[in-house]
Amino acid sequence: SLLIFLLPFYFLQKIVLNQSVKAFGHPGIYISGLLGIPFHELTHYVFCKLFNHRVEKVKLISFSNYSPVKGWVTHTYDKRSHYQRFGLFFIGFAPLIGGVLLIYYLVSNFIVPVNVNQIPNDTVSFSNILSPFWYKYFSEYINTTSLKWNSSVLFWVLHYVLFSVAVYSVPSSEDVKNARESLMYLIILAILVTSILYYLGYSSDMTQLLPISLYFFHFITIVIVPIFSFTSLYLLLVISVSLLRRLF
Repeated sequence: SLLIFLLPFYFLQKIVLNQSVKAFGHPGIYISGLLGIPFHELTHYVFCKLFNHRVEKVKLISFSNYSPVKGWVTHTYDKRSHYQRFGLFFIGFAPLIGGVLLIYYLVSNFIVPVNVNQIPNDTVSFSNILSPFWYKYFSEYINTTSLKWNSSVLFWVLHYVLFSVAVYSVPSSEDVKNARESLMYLIILAILVTSILYYLGYSSDMTQLLPISLYFFHFITIVIVPIFSFTSLYLLLVISVSLLRRLF
């Protein structure tokens, strides 16, 4: 599940940072990351506390031109503690977990209100994956955008927050490296979940898992549609600036 979220955000980050630097130079990093970078580090800090790690130093954002690292949280843990070692995964992927939850909350409450109960959980085939819910949500988002794009400052501020958080929700290579240390605990967890599903009878009829898959698909739709619409406008702006700089 995390991988499905991670891939679009990973490519989003690479494209946005590349084009931002081309258009504005080094300050371009902060145009896209003024909110996203501190949020990235803040989620690491919160999960460190949740899993009882000792936080030694926190830098929510660095404006130094001499370091490629724009924020950090240094922490230590007791290697004898299974709980703290298990938490390495969640600490490493904290920006993605926290980012997705924040984006979903903002979109569903302030941009296109969506009640969880509205998401269909009936069993349908994947050939009908573009369900009425998807069409309804997308059309409502388009209508909302067309009404508010030129009249609501808050509407655009929220979109910038979504965009900045999404771009910097991707765990760094160091985050992933640290998360791998809890791999054995994740394997044990996967075995336990599989055993529970088997006990509940899902293994005999995998179609019972289809509603969960469709719910997840709709969840992705709610999160991604506003982000990529705003990102398209942002990229159009920075590419235009980049071209103008080349011409003049």
